[in-house]
Amino acid sequence: MKENYKDLFLLKKNLIFLNHGSFGSCPKIVFKAYQDWQLKLEKQPVAFLDQSRDFISYMKNVRMSLSKELNVQSNDLVGVMNATAGLNAVAQSISLKEGDEILTSDHEYSALEKTWNYVARMKKVKIVIANVPLPLISEDKFVDAFKNKMNKKTKILFISHITSPTSLVFPLKRLIKEANKRNIISIIDGAHAPGHIKLNITDLKADFYSGNCHKWMMAPKGSAFLWANKNKKNILEPLIISHGWLPNNYKSSQKGDFGNNRFIDSFEVQGTRDPASWLAVLDAIKFINNRHGIVIFIIYDNNNFFYQFISLNFSKNCFKTFYFVFRWNNKRYFFTHNSNIYF
Repeated sequence: MKENYKDLFLLKKNLIFLNHGSFGSCPKIVFKAYQDWQLKLEKQPVAFLDQSRDFISYMKNVRMSLSKELNVQSNDLVGVMNATAGLNAVAQSISLKEGDEILTSDHEYSALEKTWNYVARMKKVKIVIANVPLPLISEDKFVDAFKNKMNKKTKILFISHITSPTSLVFPLKRLIKEANKRNIISIIDGAHAPGHIKLNITDLKADFYSGNCHKWMMAPKGSAFLWANKNKKNILEPLIISHGWLPNNYKSSQKGDFGNNRFIDSFEVQGTRDPASWLAVLDAIKFINNRHGIVIFIIYDNNNFFYQFISLNFSKNCFKTFYFVFRWNNKRYFFTHNSNIYF
């Protein structure tokens, strides 16, 4: 018998839910784990949150599990409230001088556009926007759109992995390689990528990457991560300075006060907070790796969107499959987020 996937969620019976891209719906079994963590916290708050007892090991377990999904080292990864928070920490940590340039695209998330506008005003730097050619069917043209905007003043490349307003998967590897050649810091907004496409963040060779677990990974709200290249992570400062912070000696080997490196301790040990959503990421990972899946087809025809939501008995990990059909000037283009297929 085929499984009714809607029964796995807490959604209203009369609701057809498509928008995991804004806030993913949490499966019942993951939400229960989230509440179990909260109950455990309330039964003995001091032992749970005391950095010398349980807290550090709980947080570490999630980093180790998530690092395997992202193909990164767990010591280069921290939990944050959302991708916007992670990217703000990066944006406000990087040293810039007047006249420097930040290169980005015309497909970015509006909250992060405001982040970089804030940085530009505070540090008197310039934002340069590359217009991505549409339809996106040529990696050469995509990379050229950014190369043509790069110069000696370009210090930061900020770009999405999957775009929020236009649902495009940007081919990042060649672009990041070009940035690395020019000593341009690459910062990737991966808000929509985890659980949506197969990720190998290490292979991208970017400097910083932040993504959400509460969208397509379907973890509880307020669970996200920030990854930093091991050679760059010690330039970062948290947005909240608390017990975990130490003065920066700018060495990647710098230790923190709570048994981790400085990067992890300064971001994880930030006063009293409820870490249950982050801790339940373990159960979200188990869920997406053990369930059959959902296929979503999105058809875009000029200015009209049409959605079909299809629940089928597909193979393991099919939650990570997403198809996009784009019609432009009477030509049809077919994309999957797991491969680059065009016709």
